[in-house]
Amino acid sequence: MDLNKVDEIWNGFSKSQNIELKYKERKIGGTIQSHYLINYTNEIATYSFIGILSRSDDGHNTDKTSIIVEFENRLDIDNFEFKITDNIKNNSDDHKIEFEKNILKSIEKFKGKSITLKDNFIKIDTDHIFSNIDEFENIIELISEIKSTNN
Repeated sequence: MDLNKVDEIWNGFSKSQNIELKYKERKIGGTIQSHYLINYTNEIATYSFIGILSRSDDGHNTDKTSIIVEFENRLDIDNFEFKITDNIKNNSDDHKIEFEKNILKSIEKFKGKSITLKDNFIKIDTDHIFSNIDEFENIIELISEIKSTNN
């Protein structure tokens, strides 16, 4: 993991959207944790991009990105929770099966592992810290598609 590249990408996205990047670094025992936070609002929703990168003295590094999206009003779709490891549920509603397949395919673009909609909040978790501006843009595109869907 190239730390300079991660800094460059998170700073680049925040500058391209003219928003603040909040960064904190702390040492916990033999581990250094870096936290990135970007709050971004557009006409569809408010997004919180949270990146965490942990580097230990023994070389064990972990990283992830979590995204929390808040809509002004509850979406007109059923709550859901999908995980990449899920098998698509067979039920009689082909539209819901197609919806789930499309969502899972979309989150694979940015190595997402799960997505949950609860009322007017969506939470997305990944197994890596975003290291490409396209990953931020894929999230924004996915949220736009979800908002315009009726499942």
